[in-house]
Amino acid sequence: MLITYSSLQCFQSCHQKYKLRYMDCIVPKEKSNALEFGSAMHIALEQYFKHVRTSQAFLDLTGVCDFRFGCNKILTNKVEASKLAGLLAGYIRKWYSDDYSNHDIIEIEKEFKVRIVGNDFVGKIDGLLRNKETGKYYILEHKTASVVDEAYVAQKDIDSQTLNYANAIQMDMGIEVSGAIHDIITKQKIRQKKGESEEDFCRRLEEDVTDDNFERIVVEFSPGQLEESLAELQSQMQELQECRRFHKCTGACLGRFGACEYLPICRSGG
Repeated sequence: MLITYSSLQCFQSCHQKYKLRYMDCIVPKEKSNALEFGSAMHIALEQYFKHVRTSQAFLDLTGVCDFRFGCNKILTNKVEASKLAGLLAGYIRKWYSDDYSNHDIIEIEKEFKVRIVGNDFVGKIDGLLRNKETGKYYILEHKTASVVDEAYVAQKDIDSQTLNYANAIQMDMGIEVSGAIHDIITKQKIRQKKGESEEDFCRRLEEDVTDDNFERIVVEFSPGQLEESLAELQSQMQELQECRRFHKCTGACLGRFGACEYLPICRSGG
């Protein structure tokens, strides 16, 4: 059985949703705007880090804003594309010297597949960095968020996805992962003014980016933290493997992004 972090989280939240999505293969046709934007940002940052690793040169910002990374294949909305262009240029201005001077870029979009309790745990990390001074390895994770508050930052200390991925990379590559670097990007909050053209609004979106749009959270794993996380992962995978009845969890029908996409199926008795 192939298990991903997303499928495992889905199972934990609602067994019925897991069955519909991963066993019956009923997949929503459209991505949410947030997921679409996040996918485009991942593509752009992947190309940025590959460029830094191979050329060790600063990217031409005109090229960034012209979407020579293929992001326009995902973001067809001009306003969303302008948001991304501004954020990508701002990200590079903010972090380029740190990315290049302090870290060796070991892997970008590294896929893994490891055997755990008789199943294949598969996934992909955004990157793997090695600190040039200490030689320590760090998982690199990119996230887009609407708000970064104290609770959001605190959660990264115990983020199960990062811990699971760190364990998988250790098993896959035979290295010790010491921590994680979380790059958090918050989107612009300005709105189009009355009478403002779309072109002028897009220009403002590209310009309305400051250092406040970017947060870098460096987490050092505590002793025993990875071992505890691996034990939890093994337990969860075992529970999924042994599950024979996929019941509904109605508490998961409504979430922060609205109603579950499978609610109509469940209401109809599916």
